[in-house]
Amino acid sequence: MHYCLRCHYALGPLPGVPADQLGEFTADVRCPECAFEIPKGARILVGSSTEAGAQPLTNRRRMRQILLALAPSGYCLVIGFQGVAALVQQGVAGFTVWNAIRALSLVGFGFIIWGAWRKWTPVEGSDGRAPASWDTRWLCVPGALEVFSGETTDASVRSMGGGAKVGASTDGAKSKVSWLQSRLSGHVRHEAADIRNIRVYSPQDRGNRWRSDDRAVAQLMASVWLRDATGRRADMHTVMIYLDTKGEPGQPGRDRTRAVLDAADAIARSIRRTIGMAETESDDGAAVADATDGHAGVSPLAVEGSLYAQQAWPAPRVEIVMLFCIPLMLSFAGGVISTITAVGRWQSGANAGVPWLIWFGGMSWVVFAIMLALTIWLIRRAARRELALCRWDVGPHGIRVTEQHFTIKAKPTAEFTRDIPAGHIAAIGPSPKNGRMRLIASDQVRRELASITLNAIPEGGAEALAQRIRERVWGGGGGERGDARGDQHGA
Repeated sequence: MHYCLRCHYALGPLPGVPADQLGEFTADVRCPECAFEIPKGARILVGSSTEAGAQPLTNRRRMRQILLALAPSGYCLVIGFQGVAALVQQGVAGFTVWNAIRALSLVGFGFIIWGAWRKWTPVEGSDGRAPASWDTRWLCVPGALEVFSGETTDASVRSMGGGAKVGASTDGAKSKVSWLQSRLSGHVRHEAADIRNIRVYSPQDRGNRWRSDDRAVAQLMASVWLRDATGRRADMHTVMIYLDTKGEPGQPGRDRTRAVLDAADAIARSIRRTIGMAETESDDGAAVADATDGHAGVSPLAVEGSLYAQQAWPAPRVEIVMLFCIPLMLSFAGGVISTITAVGRWQSGANAGVPWLIWFGGMSWVVFAIMLALTIWLIRRAARRELALCRWDVGPHGIRVTEQHFTIKAKPTAEFTRDIPAGHIAAIGPSPKNGRMRLIASDQVRRELASITLNAIPEGGAEALAQRIRERVWGGGGGERGDARGDQHGA
């Protein structure tokens, strides 16, 4: 069942809406409630901004959420009762702002409980998932990628453009969105020319702990250019979505990770075709090109990808920055106030409470120093992020490896080239690492000679590409030599 990306109107009965969740719209579809139009040939992806959001709500995950909300809610409850008790004992004559603030903590307790229930209660017909699981939607149209974030708009906006009764033909749960949540929703359109690549990851790497009720979740990350006021490319931005690939629960391992990557790459390939991105257009994507040079009748092969298997370091999000800045400012304020108060009392001879102020001020300054160091590290890490690209030129001579390092604004910093003779290579095979698929060339003692990370798995899978590389390096009879040793690194 497809829903409107803006107001969550059920679009299933309308003509042109595909039955498959990843299907293509066969006609222009206009929402009867909010008049939002989905063009012909578009595809809709509905997922979450976190891996946990793409998983169904089991008893184990619900218990984690209860424990997570228990600490702040319990604190607000205790402080609120203390404030109410102080107001009752002292009466109007003893009214203080601090006691009133403490009494208002009961309101915060109610908001926390309501927010946790609203955000994590499964919606009927949603396969056990909560509304927070659908906080990211991608609309892939010819020539652009539109990203919807946050929850759908509130009831007053849902009735715009249509005369139907508010709440009609919807699931009933999404219409209960507050005014604030609707204003936090976002809609950004990225043109196809600004989309650098769409990478595929598998968060469920074999190093993570898997449960029997875990679903096969894949992550799609699109790198897009942001333009300044003059229309020039200014900075690189990443948008991501976690999708349920409908994989059955099972134990972690190399084969499971590879299956997740294959399923996610099929989705990414359909998105690229819908948007209009060429498979070889991405300058750090899995561009695979053949060019005949007439050398012994063997065509060289060029494979492009990334040098490292970890995810690209994204720009810090607003909530991450606030997570660092709020305790930084609070600890600084606490340290300054306690220091000034302690010095003033000591000079005036009133030593009551000075030891406590010294202890509190010292702890505040310690927290401030730690948070300041972490904030500086975060800023420097984001400023120094680089793209390390890699290219393999494969032929009868062996493999020529070219490494290129770029800044986030596509400025080259260094380039290295080295040759690996065919006689030194004993095995070539795929191996998943950190949720991504790599190709590894190793020698007789299983020492890694070169590796390249595929940002997108080509047609036929990574094993088919590895076989093509073996045929270029060793000729027609070299395939058995690579097959015998190719998967040793992935075991």
